[in-house]
Amino acid sequence: MPPRKKDVGKPRDGHEIATLALKEVRLTSQVLSDAAQLGWTTTAPTKDFRLNALISTTASARASLKTLREHDIEPSIEVEKTACQIVGRLIALEMFSEASAMLIDSIPFVVALYAPPTGPRTRQRKRTNSHQHGSVAEKTTALLLELPRTSPADMGPRTLGIVGTFQLHAVQVLLHNANDATVEAIVDGSNILKWAPLLQQHLGQEQCSALMISTFQAVAKCKSPVSPVPLFRLRSWSLRCLAYYSSLKGDVFWEQVGKYSTSLIRAVGAEVKDLVTALLDDLFMTMGGGEDGHRFMRGKGFITICEFRIKLAKGSNDVAGIARIKAILEHASEASPIESSPSMSVDFDLRTAQLCAGISQPASVVEHLLVDPTADITVLRTAVLAVEDCTRFVSREDVPVNLKEKVHLELERLRRGCIRLLGARFADVHPDKIEEVQRQTVEPSTPGAHRFPSEEPPTFTVAGVKLLAAVVSHLTSIAPKTILHVCKAVDSLIVLARVSASGSFGLPSRGASDYLERALSILTAMTPPFSQEESLRYGDALRCISAAHWILATSLFQKDQFAAAVPYLIRTCEIAATLVSLPKFETLVLEIEPVNPKLPSPSSRSSTIESITAQLPKRWELLGFCQGRTGDWKASYQAYCRGLFASRHRLIRIGELASATPLSHLLAFEPVLRNMGSIGERLTVLSTFELLIPTEVSILRLFEKELSGTAQEIIPAELPGIGALVEYQYLLLSSRGSKSQETKTALSVLLEDALRIYGAEEFPIRRARILLRKLERAFHDDDLNVVSQMIIEIQELLLFDIHSPAKTLPTPGRADSINTTQDGSLLRCMYQHIASTYLWSALVAHRHAPLENLINDVSEPVHTALNVLRHHVLLKLSIPVKGSPRRILVEAQNTAGKAKMSARSGAPPKTPKRTAKRSPPDSFATVTPQKPTASQIDELQSLDRQIGFVLASIDLAQEYAILGRMDRAGGMYAEALAALEDSDQSVSNRTRLRLYLRFAEATVASGNTEEALVAYAKAQALAGVLAAEPVSSAVQKTLHQVGTLEWGALASHTFSAIQASRGKFVSSLDGLLQALRLWNRAAERLSRFNPPPPPHQRAPGTLSPNPFEVSESPDDGAVVHHKPVFDGLQWRITGGILTTLFALARVYFMRGSAKESQFFLEQARTLADSVRAKGLLCRALLRLAELKTHSGCLKDADQLLSTAAPILLQISGPDSADMYRIRGNFSLRLDQVDLARQLFGTASSILGSLEQFFAEVESKALRGSARATGIQVEQPEGLVPSLAASILRQRIWLLRDTAGNDSEYGRLLDQFLALPPSSQTKTEEHGLMGKLSLEEVYARFRADIVLSSLPDSTVAVPMGMSGGEIVTPPTATRDLLSALSTAENFFWSCLELNVDLGEVPQVRDAAISLALIRAYQTALGAKTKNVSTVTAAVLDLAAAPTLRRELLDCIDRKTIHKVGDDLEWRIMSATGSPLRSSQSKPHRGALLFTGNDSDDESGEEDHMSMTDYWQELQERYRSEGSDPVSLAASQTDFPFNWTVISVTVTEDRSTMIISRQRPHQKPLIFYLPMNRQERREDNTENDFTYDVAIEELESIIDASNATSRNAIEVSGNAERKAWWAERISLDKRLRTLVENVEFCWLGVFKTAFSEPPVLPPNLLSAFLQNRLHLDDVVLECFSTLSPKCRDEELEDLAYFVLDLFQLHGAQVAVSEIDMDQLVVDLRVVLEEHVSATKKINVTSQFDHHMFLVLDKNVQAFPWESIPVLRGRSVSRIPSISFLVDRLHLVRYLGGLPASGSMGSREVINRARVDPRKTFFILNPSGDLKPTQDRFEDWLKGMRKVGWNGIVGRVPTEDEMIRALMNNDLVIYFGHGGAEQYLRSYKIRNLPRCASTMLWGCSSGALRNMGDFDPVGTPYHYMIAGCPSLIANLWDVTDKDIDKFSESVFRNLRLDEQHVRNWKPSSDARPKKSAPDSNGTPPPEGMSIVAAVALSRDSCKLPYLTGAAPVVYGIPYYL
Repeated sequence: MPPRKKDVGKPRDGHEIATLALKEVRLTSQVLSDAAQLGWTTTAPTKDFRLNALISTTASARASLKTLREHDIEPSIEVEKTACQIVGRLIALEMFSEASAMLIDSIPFVVALYAPPTGPRTRQRKRTNSHQHGSVAEKTTALLLELPRTSPADMGPRTLGIVGTFQLHAVQVLLHNANDATVEAIVDGSNILKWAPLLQQHLGQEQCSALMISTFQAVAKCKSPVSPVPLFRLRSWSLRCLAYYSSLKGDVFWEQVGKYSTSLIRAVGAEVKDLVTALLDDLFMTMGGGEDGHRFMRGKGFITICEFRIKLAKGSNDVAGIARIKAILEHASEASPIESSPSMSVDFDLRTAQLCAGISQPASVVEHLLVDPTADITVLRTAVLAVEDCTRFVSREDVPVNLKEKVHLELERLRRGCIRLLGARFADVHPDKIEEVQRQTVEPSTPGAHRFPSEEPPTFTVAGVKLLAAVVSHLTSIAPKTILHVCKAVDSLIVLARVSASGSFGLPSRGASDYLERALSILTAMTPPFSQEESLRYGDALRCISAAHWILATSLFQKDQFAAAVPYLIRTCEIAATLVSLPKFETLVLEIEPVNPKLPSPSSRSSTIESITAQLPKRWELLGFCQGRTGDWKASYQAYCRGLFASRHRLIRIGELASATPLSHLLAFEPVLRNMGSIGERLTVLSTFELLIPTEVSILRLFEKELSGTAQEIIPAELPGIGALVEYQYLLLSSRGSKSQETKTALSVLLEDALRIYGAEEFPIRRARILLRKLERAFHDDDLNVVSQMIIEIQELLLFDIHSPAKTLPTPGRADSINTTQDGSLLRCMYQHIASTYLWSALVAHRHAPLENLINDVSEPVHTALNVLRHHVLLKLSIPVKGSPRRILVEAQNTAGKAKMSARSGAPPKTPKRTAKRSPPDSFATVTPQKPTASQIDELQSLDRQIGFVLASIDLAQEYAILGRMDRAGGMYAEALAALEDSDQSVSNRTRLRLYLRFAEATVASGNTEEALVAYAKAQALAGVLAAEPVSSAVQKTLHQVGTLEWGALASHTFSAIQASRGKFVSSLDGLLQALRLWNRAAERLSRFNPPPPPHQRAPGTLSPNPFEVSESPDDGAVVHHKPVFDGLQWRITGGILTTLFALARVYFMRGSAKESQFFLEQARTLADSVRAKGLLCRALLRLAELKTHSGCLKDADQLLSTAAPILLQISGPDSADMYRIRGNFSLRLDQVDLARQLFGTASSILGSLEQFFAEVESKALRGSARATGIQVEQPEGLVPSLAASILRQRIWLLRDTAGNDSEYGRLLDQFLALPPSSQTKTEEHGLMGKLSLEEVYARFRADIVLSSLPDSTVAVPMGMSGGEIVTPPTATRDLLSALSTAENFFWSCLELNVDLGEVPQVRDAAISLALIRAYQTALGAKTKNVSTVTAAVLDLAAAPTLRRELLDCIDRKTIHKVGDDLEWRIMSATGSPLRSSQSKPHRGALLFTGNDSDDESGEEDHMSMTDYWQELQERYRSEGSDPVSLAASQTDFPFNWTVISVTVTEDRSTMIISRQRPHQKPLIFYLPMNRQERREDNTENDFTYDVAIEELESIIDASNATSRNAIEVSGNAERKAWWAERISLDKRLRTLVENVEFCWLGVFKTAFSEPPVLPPNLLSAFLQNRLHLDDVVLECFSTLSPKCRDEELEDLAYFVLDLFQLHGAQVAVSEIDMDQLVVDLRVVLEEHVSATKKINVTSQFDHHMFLVLDKNVQAFPWESIPVLRGRSVSRIPSISFLVDRLHLVRYLGGLPASGSMGSREVINRARVDPRKTFFILNPSGDLKPTQDRFEDWLKGMRKVGWNGIVGRVPTEDEMIRALMNNDLVIYFGHGGAEQYLRSYKIRNLPRCASTMLWGCSSGALRNMGDFDPVGTPYHYMIAGCPSLIANLWDVTDKDIDKFSESVFRNLRLDEQHVRNWKPSSDARPKKSAPDSNGTPPPEGMSIVAAVALSRDSCKLPYLTGAAPVVYGIPYYL
């Protein structure tokens, strides 16, 4: 800056001038700094500063600096430092010219700082001048300071700092507009890099690093136009500068190295690789050699640059370079161990680089060996280890995918090199050229396979094989696998197989097979979908594998090693077939980048594909031949079938030739067709003579079977070809003769299939040809009807009339019509067939025409045939027919012979010269059979008539029996039996046996059991004779076996019917199950002729597949092709299976086992649908609909009925009437009475129409016979009387209200009573008449003023009044009692008929009706002995009838008994009782529902010990009666502290029946109208009906179950609060519900549930006795009522008493009674009674226990939690009989007699449980972790005292079985009732079952089954004999139920100490539990039931959770 004006002229001294100059310099520096801070640059100026001003300011600063230097006032070092600062700011402002000028000014002075001048500054001026006027290099060198020539020891840090900064600025300025020369000068000159050691040594690391990094940045920012090579040198120089940066990271450094190197190579090319390599090697040496070299020899950047260096080495095949880098990488690994690495990814990168380097080295060696085979292979010997290292590395899951790909790429290079190396010796048989070898092998006899060379391999071969094998192992072990990896492995394995095969002088070795199998397995392990490229690679790999197998197979075949060739042939055929079937097979011709350069071109691929398709049949043929030579006929047959299917594409060509070529020469035109003919011949021979499946001989059927179940079908264009092949088969077989039955069957099948192919419209001439062949066979079989039918059809086809020879003359119309069909080229053959028809007509006339017309009838058709041949055949033989290739025909006849290669011959399947064979006879050849004599004809006709009559009689009688016309059936059987006696031995034993069995079955249905037993015995004797008959052939043997099974099944069915007639349900059921097993075995036998459907079409768990089903399309209108049958045998088996299935379903339906009934009906439905038997299908649907209706599944029933209706509306039969009956019952369920009445009427109309039609047909059939014999035709009975009875019963019942006014009612009732008697009709009759009688009683009640309220009144039994002023009942009561007695008799009869075999709803209806009748009789004052005892027993019969029956059925499965084989007929006594066979043997699993099939025998001894008990129980049940006398004697004395309460609700939900039984007391029964609360004053509870209650219960349970299931999804406080609020609300609702059940339904009669008080007799007599005179039992009941009870309950008692007075004739004006006062009086009485009891210290009975028998309508309610029972010991039992069973079981196990008296100390009141024998299952599903945590420690401790169990895993079924059988207590903590681990039938069939605790959700729930008994897990355990079961009625939460169970365990003292100290009683007999004189509880502790009761309030939700657990069974004490 110039001096200011005011200072101008003033003299200044040097100091003042220097001071001013210093100020100017500082000011300039500040200005430049401000500009830089504001971002000003010359390229981006801002408005704050102007360039000129800055330049001017810079110039002033230069002047000021000059002034400072000249005056030397300031130290030089400060001046130069300031100058450097200004230069730095100028560079920042991009003012490079000004900066350069200032640097030039500073040069001499900076140099002077470290090298003081010795003279004038000439040297400095020289450097300045050189910069201004010299060359570029000189100018550049001038700016770079030279190093001092002497030791710089005296240089200080400040001086070196200025020098370093100057050098930096110099480089920055020079690079601004640098060129190549400038760059070269910088790199080669005295630059800052050369100063770096001095700077680092004296200046310090930090300042030096800053200078060096700034230098590197300056170079990096250089944008001057510099050539690539100089620029690379400059950058390399800057990298060396960067290396001095102390904080430099190795990754950054090497990243820059890589960038610079790759940019140079991209810019220049490969010729500069040496320059880059030199730099890299230098950097590796420089950077790694320092003290901190480890800092650079690590990291991703270092690894990347090493990989780059290896890549350069591989490009130049620099093996030594690769070795050096490998060593560097290994050294880097040692220098930077894994634990010191900054990240695991860096370690992986380093390891990847090391592995790649280790693989690159042997890969380079392999490539070098291709050029120089003598090269050193040392590396190869150790390379396998490197490959294995790679495999281990990539197998790690934590290795990144990109690193794995790097390793894969290196290994791929090695693999390719090995393949090229090993394949160099086998160029002629390269794996990809195998298809060329295959194309040379057109015939299997001359495979032409190339031989592998046998010379010794070079030394590197072994190493190469091992190395390639290691690579394959790597490819197959990596995951995930890709198609590309797999194809590479396949390619390698094929090469290895080739090399392996070459090691045995050219013969394939086992090693080759292993390699190929491995290749196939890894390829097929890949699953689609594939991309386009993947599909191509997949197909290519398959092709190569298949070709390799084919080469090996043909080599073995040529050596006659057939068995050894089979595996290879199987593989090549399967693979080739798979390849051909690939969806993208045709796209294999597309171009694929080949891995191997020897891969064929796309055009070659196309020809290869065609070759595979063409050669596939030949491969199958060769396989079939080799398998046949080894004796495997079935496999050979299958192979030939596959070969046939593979030849399908040739069918059209065969069809074209068949139009003009004789069949005998058809397959000789082309070589490929000869192969198809050869396959067809072998299939024909094998199927007919070896495998004995003549019904499968037809090629048409083979194709149909192959295409069934697929979307493909035979196209019309293929039919002519298939037809020609079928005809060819026929010619082959007919030439062998037709003596055997197999040949006859096969010929018939072939003819029928040919007719199916040749339709009349398309192939009239060929069809006529087949009909002529069929006519010939029918003629020889003397089947005149078929012959006549064939002749008629041939006339229609060929348009002529055999009775008018003139019409056979040629007409243009006939020829034109034939020409329009596909047989136009066969026109000349038409007349041959016409002539043949006439000849056959003559033959028929010769055999059957009368003698007087014989000559005329024979000669006329013969002459006509001659004329036709003469005029239409012989004259036209030389004229070519339209479309006939005559030249081809002549050539074929001259060159082709007929093939002869039997499947058993030793000729190989080459195309040999075929031996001549006589041609089959032409279809028009004349045959003249001998005519039988008249006597022979008469004898044969008579015999046929007798056999036919017997067979027809059997079938007709069976149809009569089905229709219920047992009279007609009996008559037909009688006539058939008479015919047997007249025919002597002409009727076969098989027919006789069938007749006897059918007759026995029919007679037993009529009630004649004795005659049925006689017929059964005769049939049994014949069965022994037939079993000993010899069998000549395999087919006959199979048919004989099937027949034996059929007879056995019929016998078992008859046995079942006989046992059912005797009321033996279990034996009857066993017979039916045995029959079904035999039918299934027969079907299985026949399946050998007709293979079953593929496994994937069969549903798991179904019965045996249907081997005789028809093949059908899913479309309804599809054509159905029936499979062949054996004289109707298959259809008889079908009918047998269906009949048995329906019978079983009916028996289980009547038993009440709905699930089993549905199972068999579903099987019948499936089978009927498969055989297209629509009638039987509808029958199955109807039975299912009826079952669903009874089960309450009305929606399902409606759907089933809707499915059956469209079919049945087209059929007028009993099933149609049955459909309307079931629909009527369905409507009644919906209260649609009018619709139901209409439907029942329609059903009756249908039956009436059928009966009328049947009567008309039958009268016409019998009228002629009646006139001839003089016998009067009887009036026929009605059809299907059981169905009619069911329909009429419903119609009559619906008309009951109009009984006296409707004539139809009387007519129907008369018709109903006139039905033929049978067990079912009698049941219907008694049931209906009983209900009508009871309905009449109700009508009388309604008409009586006094008795009208009886049905709505509470009745008690007993309820007699013993004194007081009782008015005599009215006289009308006697009539009512008489009517009730009539109804009672009907219901007793109905009950006796149904109790064992009847339907469960009928049993329950009869029992409850009897109970109601007994109540009415008691209310009316009838004196009946044991009324309450019998009534209670009747109610118990209705409690669980199905369970009782199922228990009887399961007893046979529980015991290990001896049974014979199913084929052994059941032996019966003269009365029909089953007898044990002397030849019986141990047999298990013979039953359809098997028992315990566990292999564990540990429980066998216990099993045997329990047999006596179960058999004793079985005998006791069978001996029990259901009549009043038997029931009166059946009362059981219970232990003194037990009470049994039965709760039953009638089906109309109007009445609840409560029965109470106690020891030494007669039962007390209350009949409580459920709507009686409506009588209360101010009633507000009248809406609590049964339906409302059950709906509320279901709503609560559904909501509870839902919240229990979604508890795991609740999160957050708000959701948890809402969830708990809902649960608490549900808990309150449930509590309200059970309280309402007690209050509204029980009322005052809840006292029946009270604990029995111990009252003195005088106290009881004082209670109400002087007022009411009630029975003592009733008095005792009401005495327990609390005086604090509700007024409504006392009103209930008051009404009961008032009704009692009225029923006994007392006139009581109820409306005038002050009910409030009466309630007060009753309360006073109760209070007086309580006071009296307190005075004498009356207590309740100690340790009282109550059993609840709940019927199906009320079992879902938690009765244990109603207020009167809450907290008390209450358990459930199915019925009283089950309670008795448990008592007997305890006595049996304790060694006591079966029964004991009350006075004996042997009375049992508990089960015995040893707590040490406990098994537990804790959290088997693994998702109940809190439960496991809660109980696991406790259970671990209990193991010390003998407990055992399973924790945290799923138990096996055998473990569950053993746990239940071998322990006394089983505890289950899991989901549900363990149903998922143990099937229900397994539980039921256990011979012994432990007491069980099932703490899972809904483990104790019983599923409602409508009219049937409920089903569920508790009943399975009851049948198993479980003494006691704890289970939950609904879903519960785990935490709350865990609290509950924990409380139970605590109450039972189930802890380690008490269980260890537990000791069984010294006496094996359990003791009677009673308190001592002081009332102290017994020492044995608390009962399980009491423990459960006391634990209910331990839950957070005492009702929602606490009420869920219930106990089934009897208590035990711990």
